[in-house]
Amino acid sequence: MKIKVYQSKEDKYVEMEVIAKYKYVGETDELAFINGKIYNCVAYDELNNMARIVDETGEDYIYPLDNFILIKE
Repeated sequence: MKIKVYQSKEDKYVEMEVIAKYKYVGETDELAFINGKIYNCVAYDELNNMARIVDETGEDYIYPLDNFILIKE
């Protein structure tokens, strides 16, 4: 599945492939993540246990997976 992800540096949306979905289980921060909500992952770094996840801003950022549970690959 492809989604449009905002890229602030270019001030435009780009299509990106969703490779997994993660449920956030950390403390809610309405500008980043909401506890219990499922988010799209567009890249994964297995070596460092990090993922590029589309957060509440609609942009993709690299986050550690400590507060996420894999829902779907």
